[in-house]
Amino acid sequence: MSTEAQSWYSLGKSNLLSGKFYESLNDYAKGIQLTSNEELIKTAQKHLSRINQSRNLLPGYQWVQKLLQIGIAAKFPSANDGKVAFKQIRELSPIVKEPIKSPVVILAGGCSVEFESQMTIYNRVITEAFRDFTGTIISGGTTSGISGLIGRVQQKYPDKIHTIGYVPKIKTELVDKRYREIRLTEGEEFSPAEPLQYWIDLIASSIEPSAVKLLGINGGRISAIEYRISLALGAQVAVVEESGLEADKLLTDTDWNKSPNLYILSNNPQGIRPFVMM
Repeated sequence: MSTEAQSWYSLGKSNLLSGKFYESLNDYAKGIQLTSNEELIKTAQKHLSRINQSRNLLPGYQWVQKLLQIGIAAKFPSANDGKVAFKQIRELSPIVKEPIKSPVVILAGGCSVEFESQMTIYNRVITEAFRDFTGTIISGGTTSGISGLIGRVQQKYPDKIHTIGYVPKIKTELVDKRYREIRLTEGEEFSPAEPLQYWIDLIASSIEPSAVKLLGINGGRISAIEYRISLALGAQVAVVEESGLEADKLLTDTDWNKSPNLYILSNNPQGIRPFVMM
């Protein structure tokens, strides 16, 4: 298993140097999932640090660097390296004085114009599925697609749910004002920076990944990374079957579809509510 994990880290570094940042994140996430010893992640960090300094300015480098820190803090919290990583994570979370509260459900997925035609169906399903939920919902924080749907859920259940949206600081005109809280990232466009930041905030809030649920519907390449990072860290990940694009691709991805923390849900409240309330 350690040899397999090392192979994924090596592939991740190769893709990073080739400018294939999303593929690189996928590879590093798979390495983290297969890692049973924190030293393997520390070694991956050392190899990453040897990259030419000019390459450190690449966004992909910063993403991988944060992912490896999250991986150590999340998977090995009792180890010395895990405790050091946890302190570093807290420094990267600007709102540690207002920690995220459990239970937490992340809703990820489609926000494209093409997906909007399906929102009437999902609006009814998701609104009903969260009817008895009390806790925190994390999503994209805009008025589009799945993110906008969560704004409507907040509006429907104002006293039971605390929604947090993660949005690049340059995109504030897209913010859904129905969210209780918007946390801005440093990116100029939506990217893996947003899911990495919510995982930083979750770890800084001392929430174990196994206590976090992610619900995926449809989605593009950012959602694909969200699904795989969450699986790697040990969160409970469920995708709605036949919702399209990256949710469907995850179920046919032989590197990930056998993950024990991956679930398939039917597109109705009876299929989704038990997962949300589990």
